[in-house]
Amino acid sequence: MSEERTAANAASADEDAVLRTLLSRIALGDRAALAEFYDRTVSRVYACARAIVRGDREAELATEDVYLQVWKQASSVSRHGFHVVSWLLILTRHRALPPGEVARTKARVRRALLESGHGGHEGPPDDLTTP
Repeated sequence: MSEERTAANAASADEDAVLRTLLSRIALGDRAALAEFYDRTVSRVYACARAIVRGDREAELATEDVYLQVWKQASSVSRHGFHVVSWLLILTRHRALPPGEVARTKARVRRALLESGHGGHEGPPDDLTTP
């Protein structure tokens, strides 16, 4: 079981490295890199959006918006060190959720952090969590 976990972690790290390289190219305006990034990640983004909005058209719109954000914010992932797929799914969630729900979720997280004594940690920067 440990060998399986090690192999899965290595595969995840390899994928993250490839996606980070693509993001670096996207940050320089490379449209081919965006196309490859999209091909490698769109199934997960769409599945996440579809689970939240429950409608095909809404999920498609959310997915389109996520990749627009990728184009605009590609350089921010390497600056903050997030796992690329995690960052994508955060973007997807925030795009797919109604605006009021995003604010309520942030408030719940902040309250939980304060109650646990970790109130000094603000969480991810807003430019990574808001569309």
